[in-house]
Amino acid sequence: MPTFHVIRSRPGLAETRAPAGSWSLRPDALPDGALQTAFVLGRVDDHGVEQRVGLVRIAAAGQQRGRTTLPLRFDVVPEDVYSLGAGPEYYRELRDLAGADAHAVLRALGDVAVDPERRARFSTDFAFSQSLVRYGPSRAALEEAVTILASGPADQSGAWTLQFSTAVGGDPVDLDLDFGVGDDLPGEIVVLVGPNGSGKTRLLANLALSAFDPSEEQAWGRLRTPRSFSRVLAFSYSALDQFDVPGDGARGRSGFLQAGVDSGYSYFGLRDLKAADEAGTSSVPLKSADRIRRDFEAAMEEAFDLDTRFREVIEEVLEEPSFRLGVLAGADDIGDMDDSTLASELREFFGEASTGHKFVLLMVSQLCAHVRPQCLVLVDEPEAHLHPPLLAAFLRALRRVLRERGANAVVATHSPFLVQETPSRYVRVITRQGPYTSVRLPVIETFGEDVGTITREVFQLDTSRSEYVDILETLASLPIDQVERKFERGLSGQARSLLLTEQRRRRST
Repeated sequence: MPTFHVIRSRPGLAETRAPAGSWSLRPDALPDGALQTAFVLGRVDDHGVEQRVGLVRIAAAGQQRGRTTLPLRFDVVPEDVYSLGAGPEYYRELRDLAGADAHAVLRALGDVAVDPERRARFSTDFAFSQSLVRYGPSRAALEEAVTILASGPADQSGAWTLQFSTAVGGDPVDLDLDFGVGDDLPGEIVVLVGPNGSGKTRLLANLALSAFDPSEEQAWGRLRTPRSFSRVLAFSYSALDQFDVPGDGARGRSGFLQAGVDSGYSYFGLRDLKAADEAGTSSVPLKSADRIRRDFEAAMEEAFDLDTRFREVIEEVLEEPSFRLGVLAGADDIGDMDDSTLASELREFFGEASTGHKFVLLMVSQLCAHVRPQCLVLVDEPEAHLHPPLLAAFLRALRRVLRERGANAVVATHSPFLVQETPSRYVRVITRQGPYTSVRLPVIETFGEDVGTITREVFQLDTSRSEYVDILETLASLPIDQVERKFERGLSGQARSLLLTEQRRRRST
């Protein structure tokens, strides 16, 4: 029978320790409104080394505020106490660590995911709805725990739709996003396009919070979907993004920032939200180059530890020719390196790399380290730092990770290349006029379409307003052979056509 010890940590006093062979519960600062039900479960091995399992919420019947009170040592929680893991990863870690004993540990903690009777008894309790199943990852845990403990994640193939109602600075807008997992066509990613000011970034930021906290009434919108997400990961490497973290007030936000990926919601970007929280200021600083390097190294190490296929993903990214122009140009064949040597080469390369190379390596490492089955990834304008071939390498890596992990993504972009790589059924065009925001599908099939056509039909580029058109109209007064000589390689086909058209128009008037 498992034995549990609640770890006490008080200023000026030595922290209590759980003995070898037992389980530890550390109170976590993550609050849910007035409730504090979060603990971190760990196992102490025979050598006294504590191995972390993950975040679990434990509540008592009738509890409406404050920290859950537990005996300092117990074998089974009291009858009026119940628990639920904060996300599916909690059950995977426990399964891998405890093996056949995982069920005994969960039942001793009164886990409602594996005890239907306890779930039915406490399903109307205040703390059940306001803490244990308040967030999307917890709901996913409730649905998936039994399957995870038995074998692995449930099959998530097949088409499904996410419906989202929100506001991006004007009247409410309804958004239907269709995903096609397991199809012959790439359907893991929905692409959002639209002009500057249409609200794409604000929409992504609202969607991130709603996917994590899908309560009926929230300031950021209302979400309707047949799925609960195991994690929500928001990527926005812009100094001006609008992504935030969940939490009721400053204390709640602070708890989520301290919990990190354990909470089920993570923001990856240039703004250092955690530093601003620790400093107690509303002004958010940007991360230093050294901090970005440490983020990369931490993600790379975690990705190597988590999945041997991370190596395959990173090797595929490194095949993009521009990587061989830098530090890696003198490296031996990457395929012949062991993991330690490759990690060392990547650390060295990262220090010397261009901004684009840094961000690709950073984002791919963070994706591989943190994407889990049934995860939702939000990416805002990945092309901001990337040359088109580098963007293509990132997109291939993103699709591969999503496909292999059974996850999905929504990407906001200004890149016609991303649209060209996506079937039109998975593209949404966002436009705004005054307070009115509209969302529509493209009028053409975008998959494999010419970039020029996509630029004109999807991005609504009006070439008549381009500066080169004005210049050609001025040059139309000269003979065409004289205009040709002004360019080393002569006029382009389109420029010649525009020039001849303008000259014919002038002759006819």
